[in-house]
Order: sequence, then C-alpha cells, then structure tokens
Amino acid sequence: MEELGRPIDEHDLDAFESRFQVRLPADYRRWMLAHNGMIYGDPGDPCTFTYPDVTPDSRIRAEHGTGDAIHIMLSIRPKHQPDHSRFDARGFPENDLTIDYTWPWMKVRYPLGTMPVADCGCGNTVLMRLSPDAFGEIILFDHELEGEPNDGHLVWLAHSFDEFLTMLHPFDPNED
Repeated sequence: MEELGRPIDEHDLDAFESRFQVRLPADYRRWMLAHNGMIYGDPGDPCTFTYPDVTPDSRIRAEHGTGDAIHIMLSIRPKHQPDHSRFDARGFPENDLTIDYTWPWMKVRYPLGTMPVADCGCGNTVLMRLSPDAFGEIILFDHELEGEPNDGHLVWLAHSFDEFLTMLHPFDPNED
C-alpha cells in the first residue's frame, strides 16, 4: 500500500466541504487526516471485499461473483502536481486520483447525494452517501449494470466508512 495524497489537515477538509457543499462523516474525516487516499498494490494485486447479502441468483453475482476490488482510495489533494497531458491506464490524468477531479465529471452518473471514495479499477466506483437519510453509508456503483431499473446498478456495502474498511482484505486468486 502506498499513500496517494500529501498530508492534509482540518482546514483542507473544511475547504473541501465548503467547495462541494457537503458534510463528511467523522470516521471518513479521521481516515482522510491519517491517509488522504491510498493505492493498494499493483492492478493485479488489489485489496478486495465481499458483497454482503448478495443472493446466489442476483444479477450482481452473475456479473462479478461475490465481490470486487479496490485499487485506489481517492485523495483530496494529490501527492504530486497533476499532469493533465498524460493519462494512466484507467484514463485518469497522471497523479490526479483525487475526488476533486473525478467527482465533477462523474456527478451526472452517480446518484444524488453520493460522493466517490474509491476506484475499483474497471469502471466501478465505491460511493459514500451524504444525504441525511443514509448519511455515511457505503455503496458500490456498478457501471456494467447502469440503467437497470430500481437502482439495480447499486450494491449496498456498509453502514459506515469504518465498517467498509473492516471488509477489505488482500487479494486471493482462489476466492470466488
């Protein structure tokens, strides 16, 4: 694992909240103050998680098995100056794996009241709900199932960011 962004402080988080007109959950604020994003190994060696309560006949399980991978926990501030003339394999500008960059241009696709917190590498995104009725919950945005009725492209993962972190484990090639 490698920390993605340069260190931030409460002022940076307050400025982020003001810029995007959001309030961040306390557990996420603590994690961002300690890490400000994270890269989990190589694309072939990500950190993985298992979907909770996914039934054997669900469309999500048919598409992906029982879980997904996290390659990047997005940061608020990049470690290095972003280079918007060069792009990495995921299509992100080099050194700009930040919420500031990804959220504005993906906001039209994400459900209202959500914010990206992690990139799964192949188009799926882990989102945090910021709306009062589900504040701090973590969901998966499945881009292959986008457009499914009744939000069929969203998978509920955890009640909080801290709970989501407990779901993460090293990649196991033998896992379903």
